[in-house]
Amino acid sequence: MSRAIGTAVAALRHSLAGLLVVLLSAVIFIASLRDLLGILAIEPYFGLPSAILMTGLAGAACLLAIVTLRRASIFGGLAPLAVLGLSILGGLVAVADLVGLTPCASGPAVTILGLGQAGAALLFVSPGIRRGRWRALRARFPASWANAIFAAAVLAIGLGGASALLHQASRGGGGNEVVERPAILDLPAASVLFGAAEPTVVAAYFLDLSCDDCRSEFRRITSALREFPLSESLQLRFYHYPRVNGGCAAQGEGRAQLRIDEGACLGAAAVECVELLAPGLGIRMAGEVFDFQRQPNPAITTEAVLESASAIGLQIDTKNPSNSLSRCIMGNWAVHERVLSHINFARRHGVDETPHGYFVGVRDGRLDPEHVEAFRGVLSPAIRARKITSVSQISRSALAGGSAR
Repeated sequence: MSRAIGTAVAALRHSLAGLLVVLLSAVIFIASLRDLLGILAIEPYFGLPSAILMTGLAGAACLLAIVTLRRASIFGGLAPLAVLGLSILGGLVAVADLVGLTPCASGPAVTILGLGQAGAALLFVSPGIRRGRWRALRARFPASWANAIFAAAVLAIGLGGASALLHQASRGGGGNEVVERPAILDLPAASVLFGAAEPTVVAAYFLDLSCDDCRSEFRRITSALREFPLSESLQLRFYHYPRVNGGCAAQGEGRAQLRIDEGACLGAAAVECVELLAPGLGIRMAGEVFDFQRQPNPAITTEAVLESASAIGLQIDTKNPSNSLSRCIMGNWAVHERVLSHINFARRHGVDETPHGYFVGVRDGRLDPEHVEAFRGVLSPAIRARKITSVSQISRSALAGGSAR
């Protein structure tokens, strides 16, 4: 009786783990495919996107898991081990993404799900491992191993190849649409700058002041810019892309105007105004607004903005509602137009997440349209160094040393 109960529990655990593998694999497949289709021709990438590998491995694991749940005897009963192998390979790709070994990493969510899929696959085969089932199957059906490996490889390569073709098609654009190179055609002006005065590379960062990942990336790049060689070669240009419901543009107004009632939009105007009133202080103001996220009540409010601006050295009377910073935030239309131009650029070029941006080489004092590297998400020092190297003449070893400090 106890053995029967144990067998039933093991079978239930096996089935639930299989369903979990199917679910995680399907989500990874869809998310990776969506990322690949969202990479436009204006976004050059340094190497093979990990999403292609994740699409093939996760898609093959999903299909094999579904098949083995419906028919346990397929491939001599060894299909779960093929699922495990594919999932472990996906987990290794995820680990490589996390430590910065891949040139174009998948998004953080896909990476986490890839590790979860590998764990679910281990649960999927654990009942058979405990009962020595796989050893017995190997002895009885040696040819089934070759069949299972062959099927898993064909599915993974086929799905990965199909996703790579879709990726290339999406980058190639369609119809008569003209592909723009944002670095030279319409990258808007940025007033908040940090780093080299005469750069060989420009880092155009589109950031949301209420975004935690943006805060992390901002802290990393500004820290790296304080060290040689980046301090001598790279200039950060801060662009605003607040992600708020309904956007930052006020409706029904005769001229361009920001919705100051939205915290992220208010923060963008505050950073621009601090830079206008005290050139060079805007980048510090951005850091202050980012740090609001670490407060017990992480809201970007007018009071908090005024106190922070005063704390970093802007000469204003925070008790006076007509102080220069408040007047600028509320009524400087040039500032409002600048922030909205950043937002419009990002939307026009399909930016759907923050942080996002471009590393652009500089030649003869101008942005070089032939040397552009795009990025999405938080960058590891290794990937940042590769992208900067690909658009500049700085040695890779020097960049890696500076980024790691």
